[in-house]
Amino acid sequence: MAKQVNFYPKHFEKIFLRWVENLKWDWCISRERYFGIPMPIFYCGDCNEVIMANVQDLPVDPRLSYKSQHCPKCLSKNIVPETNVLDTWFTASQTPDINGYWPMSMRTQAHDNISVWSFYSMVMGVIKHNNTVPWYELMTAGNLLVKKGEKISKKTGGGAYNPNNLIAEHGVDAIRYAMCQAKLGTDAYFEEENVARGKKLITKLINAYRLVLLNLDNNVSGDINSFDNFDESDKWILNKYGYTLKKVVSTINKYEGGLALQIIEDFFWKYFCDNYLEIAKQKLKSEDNNSKKSTKVTLRFLMFELIKLFGAYLPYIAEELYHSKLVAEELIIDGNNGFYQTNGEKSVHLLPLRKMEINFDKELDLSGELLISKISALRKIKFDSGKKFNEEIERIKIIDTKENIEKLKKFEVEMLTFSRANVITFERGKDAKTEMF
Repeated sequence: MAKQVNFYPKHFEKIFLRWVENLKWDWCISRERYFGIPMPIFYCGDCNEVIMANVQDLPVDPRLSYKSQHCPKCLSKNIVPETNVLDTWFTASQTPDINGYWPMSMRTQAHDNISVWSFYSMVMGVIKHNNTVPWYELMTAGNLLVKKGEKISKKTGGGAYNPNNLIAEHGVDAIRYAMCQAKLGTDAYFEEENVARGKKLITKLINAYRLVLLNLDNNVSGDINSFDNFDESDKWILNKYGYTLKKVVSTINKYEGGLALQIIEDFFWKYFCDNYLEIAKQKLKSEDNNSKKSTKVTLRFLMFELIKLFGAYLPYIAEELYHSKLVAEELIIDGNNGFYQTNGEKSVHLLPLRKMEINFDKELDLSGELLISKISALRKIKFDSGKKFNEEIERIKIIDTKENIEKLKKFEVEMLTFSRANVITFERGKDAKTEMF
């Protein structure tokens, strides 16, 4: 039966099979615990007949109803109730039934359940459901540990890392972010540095959203599939986002939420914030109306999609931004404004991610990476020379190979606006170099 289930991560299938192949004892369906579902069994005190409760009477607690029973064999009313309760796993193994779906599409669990919950659920599939699997996919996660290796749980309370105290101090989203860093199936330590990173990301997301709203018109739709006159830098960032989205979806489909978050963050920080937003700010000051519209359509689309993507990890701030409007350059939460105003869905979490109709262009992506490298070089030159980032300069010279110069010429406008230079010149050379005059 295990061969019919897709295990995530895959190596847990071997762990499961190894456990089953080495079993040497029967399943004790009761461990004489105090809490649990009562076993619906009675015994005759005279002839020792075992009496099962009628199915239509379930659930039954024998301790409360034994006086109304009689022995079907000797008709005695000397009935003794079973006092044990069913083992926890006897109940847990039937969770698909309890949920109303057998089989379920997927179940999540921790890796310490692979030899109990997983196994007993499959046993129920054999006994009760004619060899039908309880679920088609099994996602196995790790535990969150404190420094000494003890997992944070209801029993331990987390010690210094009590969840309620952490949320009160840092907010829900920052804590949620910190708990989404592990690779699937592996344990991870709770790191306060990750909480700080989460708070930094939230602040950056708010600031990026504020910047985008400051530069958007209410009549800009953000429908990238109906706009076909994009600037080269807008084509590049949309191309990069489309590739990023495919990677995110593929990773999520393997239940690697932590890795998907890393992919989203890499795009948000490295490409959207550090480079594209800086280019966009300068382009929006241009007198070229088409360039402005291209930038605004791109900004609106990407900002909205990023809020939806981060919603899985930062659900509260994503929802607040979705309903926020800008008043005197300050974000104000208003249920009828923000992106909600043009989308109408009451929650950002009910919205699907937009499909990209743009095919990935590898050459354009490589050209964009080259642009970023030159932008980084320009930043460093200005910083080293003591000039302010937005200070105008007379000329920049790009020395590079013929092939790279051809790629960079497509972004000539972007490099001029970004560097605040009046003139840009290109010179062929083996050793790539950027100079400022």
